[in-house]
Parts: sequence; structure tokens; C-alpha cells
Amino acid sequence: MRATATSTRPAATKFLLTVVVVLSLALATYAVPLSRPTCVPEERDALLSFKEGVTSDPGGLLTSWRRGSDCCRWRHVRCSNQTGRVVALSLRNAPGGAELDDRGNDEGALVGRISPSLLSLSRLRHLDLSRNYLEGSPDAALPAFLGGLRSLRYLNLSGIYFSGEVPPQLGNLSRLRSLDLSSDFGTQLLRSSDLSWLARLPLLRHLSLSSIDMSRAPDWPRAVSMLPSLKTLYLSSCSLPSTNHWKLPAAGLRNLTNLEELDLSMNHLNHPAAYSWFWNVTSLTHINLMGTFLSGQLPNALDAMVSLEILDFSYNGNMATMPRSLRNLCNLRYLDLESSLVGGQDIVKLMESLPQGCPSNRLQQLYLANNGIGHFARLSTLDLRGNYLTGHVPPQLGMLSNLTYLDISLNDLHGVLTEEHFAKMASLETLDLSQNPLLKIHVDSEWKTPFKLRDANFSLCIMGPLFPAWLQWQVNLTYLDISSSGITDKLPDWFTIAFSTMDFLDMSNNSIYGELPENMEDMSLTQFFLDSNRLTGPIPSLPRNIIYLDISMNSLSGPFPSNLGAPGLEMLLMFSNGIVGHLPESICHSQKLIVLDLANNLLVGELPSCSRMESLRYLLLSNNSFSGPFPPFVQSCKNLGFLDLAWNNLSGTLPTWIGNLVQLQFVRLSYNMFSGKIPVIITKLKFLHHLNLAGNNISGSIPLGMSNLTAMTRMAVRIGSFPYQAYANAAGEGGNSLSAVTKGQELKYGVGILDMIPSSLSKITYLSFLNLSENNLTGRIPPGSQLDTLYQEHPSIYDGNSGLCGPPLQKNCSRNGTSTQDGQNRTGHGFEPMSFRFGLVLGLIMGLWLALFTLLLMKAWRIAYFRLFDKLYDQIYVFAVVKWKRLARAGTTD
Repeated sequence: MRATATSTRPAATKFLLTVVVVLSLALATYAVPLSRPTCVPEERDALLSFKEGVTSDPGGLLTSWRRGSDCCRWRHVRCSNQTGRVVALSLRNAPGGAELDDRGNDEGALVGRISPSLLSLSRLRHLDLSRNYLEGSPDAALPAFLGGLRSLRYLNLSGIYFSGEVPPQLGNLSRLRSLDLSSDFGTQLLRSSDLSWLARLPLLRHLSLSSIDMSRAPDWPRAVSMLPSLKTLYLSSCSLPSTNHWKLPAAGLRNLTNLEELDLSMNHLNHPAAYSWFWNVTSLTHINLMGTFLSGQLPNALDAMVSLEILDFSYNGNMATMPRSLRNLCNLRYLDLESSLVGGQDIVKLMESLPQGCPSNRLQQLYLANNGIGHFARLSTLDLRGNYLTGHVPPQLGMLSNLTYLDISLNDLHGVLTEEHFAKMASLETLDLSQNPLLKIHVDSEWKTPFKLRDANFSLCIMGPLFPAWLQWQVNLTYLDISSSGITDKLPDWFTIAFSTMDFLDMSNNSIYGELPENMEDMSLTQFFLDSNRLTGPIPSLPRNIIYLDISMNSLSGPFPSNLGAPGLEMLLMFSNGIVGHLPESICHSQKLIVLDLANNLLVGELPSCSRMESLRYLLLSNNSFSGPFPPFVQSCKNLGFLDLAWNNLSGTLPTWIGNLVQLQFVRLSYNMFSGKIPVIITKLKFLHHLNLAGNNISGSIPLGMSNLTAMTRMAVRIGSFPYQAYANAAGEGGNSLSAVTKGQELKYGVGILDMIPSSLSKITYLSFLNLSENNLTGRIPPGSQLDTLYQEHPSIYDGNSGLCGPPLQKNCSRNGTSTQDGQNRTGHGFEPMSFRFGLVLGLIMGLWLALFTLLLMKAWRIAYFRLFDKLYDQIYVFAVVKWKRLARAGTTD
């Protein structure tokens, strides 16, 4: 035993020595990275040369690039741990929350040129300069010298606005795996007419050429089919040529067996969908064909693409039809066919063609909006809005337990929806059934809904006649629209409690009667629309957070609330009610008011003297009994565009400061008791579109600049046009108390002015309607074909003005009459500079002075004149004497 132990000691010693040596070498090897090699001086100089070509670096991407320091420690530079060679340069300008410019870049983008010094980075594998303002040469071309970076695996130049031809030298990058030359917004500054260089990139997996003009590259499908490693291909907005020969040979299809994502969106391909080669690429998981205008039958080959997860076939002009079935596409998660399918399909048949019967149906989002067109366990979004869908809503929808969003609005669906249609929709949060006038919702008043809605729209559905009681359980609702839903009932007792957290509530255009609840001030409403109902009683305190309130066209009575209690109020519509009393001073506290419409009520007294109402844009108080002077607070309303004070008892003169309200478009002051002159400054309102001063006691002359109101002459005056559409947008389609006629091209301009009609009015070429009736106008009607045409269409436009005369009226203008024309007085036989009498007298005087002046200066003419005069005198004298003697002799003889 001892001999054996002794003999083994040398072997053990050798083993221990070996272990020590191995550990020492390992430690030495491990310690190498602790002393990383520094960058190669040549490559450091190359990077500094690149920096010199950058003229602006607001984001500080290159601040750490300083001479004398190790370039491997610079930001955005990565070197090899073994050789110190630069292997990656990542200078992507990633938007970091700052405001983007028109190219989608933020303020940190590099500006300058890409230096050829990058060619010194011979081991560079990763180069990302995307989303910067960099150029390759003075003509902003993509630099061809980048084709010399033979080690590149990744090249991203997206979002750089190069122009010109894509250089074929990029085909020299034979090791490239990813190439992105895309730009944003479909600018198409770059172009490529020959993609044959792609064949030299056999390892390419990702290719994005979106927004590069490829309209002259008809053979692009064959070029991309030469890339056997390709997985993603993005060619959006490339103006790809429309051709019917998009079929690839079998060899080309075999090369694309790895292709997973294909984006051809926003290319107007405009040929039958069945001709496209990509339906046979069964490896595809994502296809984006939005806006390609492919037409006809979607090929049955689509049913074999079992790997497909996302299919976007939206916005293709309603030119396609569904394939016989998509039932085998069990992996489909997202399907968007919006605005693509031919209309008129039955909703039941449409649903039956979708994936079903799968062991694990994965469909989550389905968009079929704006087309004419229950077993989707994972479906969360179903959007069928804006179709021509007909028939009944299938009860199978009630089985979609994961559905959170359901929109079947804007269709022609009919029938009755019952509890069965919502049986298992426990996840439903958004429900839109609006704009289906024949669709009725009929559920038990005690129905306890399985869902808790946040947004619900039932506008133009049939929900009445009783107020839908099941809504009281929807305590999470923030948006509810039950307008025009046939409700004829009182507001329920639970109204303010169940809807206490509501933000938007529209119950307009029903027949809701009774009084408004008194405790509305505790509700969270910011937008509340109750117009066009049958509500009565006083107006209670408003919700504190209210911004838009419309309770117009009801039968509300009592005084205007003494304190609105809503500091954020911007729009208040109460027109066409029975509100009485004065308008309180508290209205002045609503500093944010933009629209105030109290027309057609019973309000009296003077308007309050508010100091500042600068936000007010629409002030409409017509058809009340307001009295006193023109409201002085209007002077502070610098943004006022619509002013309607017609049919009140206001008096006094029109203020001269009205011309300072330069945003005015609509001014109606008719049928008050205003007097005095029309302020001349009113002619400076260049946006004024409607002016009505009829039925007042205004006197004096017409401002000569009335023809400067050129906004009244625009040909764009038609229904829904500026400025009346502006009020409709602000107050809603139902909230409109303006009485201007805007149908077709007819506008009633009630321009009530007490004096002559200016002759310049006849020069307004596009005036479509004029009403000068019921004033005290005098003088001759200005001639003009436009005014003659208006009179033929509306013979009453001059009625009630006894002083008007001349065509087209039958009343002649008398010379002995007295009138005023453009501020100059004229009396019956007054001074007429070009009259006959004036010309005759002036000619005699000028002739006499000319003769006398000539005789005084010309002596020979003077002597000849007097000789001629003496000779004529002698002849006349002799003739007279002889004649007299003859007459005397004849008398004596007799």
C-alpha cells in the first residue's frame, strides 16, 4: 500500500501543475477585455472627417467626437473587442417627443453631407443614418460610394430626402441582410427604373423601398424573386406600374418561400386581384394591399394561406368581392376590408364566409366599414359602419364574448334587437347602432345588461316611446347619443344619478316632456344637447363643468338663471323658448363664451354692460324685446363674426366703433329704432357677407365705399358655404336661429339704408339677392343689367320707397324734384355744366372776346375791319334812303 501511494505522488503533482497552468492561462485570457484595444487612428480620422461634413447637430449626437480621445468610446460608435475596428455607426434621429417637422423628424436631426471618408471603415457592418437631413453630393443624390462598404450587413438611410436614381453600386454589398431606403409621405424624390442589382444581394432579408418611384420598373416582381432569403418586402407608395402580367414562374415562387411580410399599399395597380402572384406565396403572414384598387373576385388561393395573420385590403374603391370562403384562415388576427367590397351583400352570408370552425380562432379585429356588404371567440373589434348592409342583425353576434368594440352604424339594417343579441357580450365597451332608422331596440325594462358601456350611440334608432330603463345600469358611460330615437317620456328619477359621470349626452330631437331636474349642477357633463323636445318649466342651475349646452326649441319658461355657475361655458343655445325677464349681469362672468344664442324669447330691458367678452364669436339675440342703446359691450368682442339684434326695441345711433370689429361676417340690425347716419367706417369690413339694416330710421347719405364690401359678391355663396356653415359647425345642424335664406344661390340681404342707392351698386356682378324694401330711399335707381335681372326675379325689392324713380319702375324722375346723389345736392333747374344754355352763352362770350382781341393786336386787320364796316354802313344807308324815297313817292301818287 505504501509503495503504491508513493508512486502516485509524482502523478498528482503533475496534475496539480497542469491545473495551475490552465487556470493562469484562463485568467490571462479573461483579463484581455479589461484592456480594450483603442480605435485605429485612420478610422478615428475618418469619423472626424464625417463630423466636419455635418453643419448642424442640434441634438448633440456628435458632441463626444473629439480629437485625441478614443473613438471606440464615442457615443453611437461601436468597435470590435478584438481588433478595435469600427463595426457599427448608429446615428438615427429618433423623435424623442419634440414637435415634428414636415418630414416627420424632430429638431435634433443632423444637417450636412455624408463624407466619403466612411470608406476607411473597412470592417463596418452596421450603418444607420436614418431620419436626418444628410446629402451625398451637391445634387442631393444617394451617394454611390456607399457601395464600397463591402462588410455592411445593415444599411438604413430611410427618411433622408435623397433625389435622383438609386445607384446600382449598392448591389456590391453582397453581405447585406437589411436595406432600407424608404422615405415618408409618398414624396418619391428617389427613383429606380432597373432593380437588376438586387440579384447580387442573395443574403438580403429585409428590403424597404417605400416612396421610391418605380413606375419605370415593370419587371420588379422578377427582381425581388431573385432574393431567396427575403422575409420582409415594403414597396408602399412606389407608383408600381399597372400591369396584367404579374404572374411569376414556378422557379420565382420557389425562391420566395421565406417571404413573410409584403406591403404594396398605395400603389394604383388597377387590375384583377386574381392575376397577382403573391396569393401563391403561402409563407406570408402579413399582407398590406390598402389603396391598390385591385378588383374582382379575391382568388380562392387565399383560402390556402393558412399562415396569414394580417390582411389589409382596405380602400380599394368597392371593386372586389369576397372569395367563397376564408374559413381555413385560423391564424388570421386582423382583417380590414373597409371601402373595398362590392355593396349589397347580406350580413349573414358575409359573416359565414369568415374564419370559423377552427380549433383556436384568433380573429381579433375585423373592419368592414364603408362596403356594401358567431363563432369568433377571440374577436375584439367588429366595424361594419357605412355599408349598404340589409336584413336583420344575426343573433349570433351575442356569442362574441371577447368583443369590446361593435359598430354597425350607417346601414339599412332593420328588425328588432333583443337581449339575445347581447347575451354574452360581457366585454363590450363601445356600441354604435346609429343611423339605422328601421332598427328597433326592444328589451325588457328590468333587463340587467351583461356589459358596462363607455361609449354608446343609438341616434336615429327606435328606442322609444319610453325612456330606455336599462341605461340606468350603465354607470360607466361617458358618451351617450340617443337623439332622434322616438322617445316620448319624462326624464326618469334616476337620470342625474346614473349619468352623474357622463361627459357627453345628446337627447335632442325627441318628444321628451316635463321639467329639467334641479340637481343637474352635480353632474360631470361638459356637452349636453336637449334641443327640439317639449321640455317646460324653469331653467335650473347648470352642471359646473358644462362647456356646450343646447336646450333650444323647447317650451322652457321663467327667468334667465341669475347665476349660470359654469365658468368654462363656451356655447349656450337657448333660442326659441319662453324665457322672460332681463338678461342678468352674471352673463358677463362667462368670459369663455364663443356662442350665445337667445333669439326668439321674451327677454326685455337693456343688455348688461359687460367689460370684456373677447372670446365671443356669435351673438344672436333677435326677436326679443331688448331696449336701450346699441350694446356697448360688443365693442370688446374683437372676434365677433355674427351679430344678430333684429326685431328688438333698440334705439340710438350706430356706433362708429362697429367698423373696428374686422371679423364681422353677418350683421342683422333690422326692425329696431336705430337712427342717425350709417358709419362710414362700416365699409372697411372686408369679410362682411350679410348686412341688414331694414326697418329703422337711419338717415343721411350712403357711404361712397359701400361697393368695397366685396365679400357679398363671391360666387361661392351657396348652401352650406361660408359663412353660414361656420355657425352650423359651432352650434350644430339643429342649432340655427339665423333667418338668412341660403338655399341654392339665394341670399336675402336686407340692407335698410335711408337715402339714394349708390350707382356703384350696379357694378356688383355676382349679387344673388337684394332687398331694399320698406325704407325711405329717394332718387334714381342706378342702371345695370344685374339689378334689372334681380328686379325681374323679385319685383318687390324696391317696395315701400316712395322717393325711388326711373327704370325698371314705371315712375319717371321729374326735373323739378329734389334728390341727393352720392352726397352732392341737385335742385330742379340747378347748375348743369354740360347743358345747352350754358354752352350757348359760353360760345357767344368766347367769340366776342376773340374778335376784340384780334382787332386790338392786328392794325391791318383793324383798318380793314373799319373800312368794311364803313362800306357796309354806306350801302345800308343808301339802300335805306332810296327805299324810303320810293315809298314816299308811291304814297304821294296814291
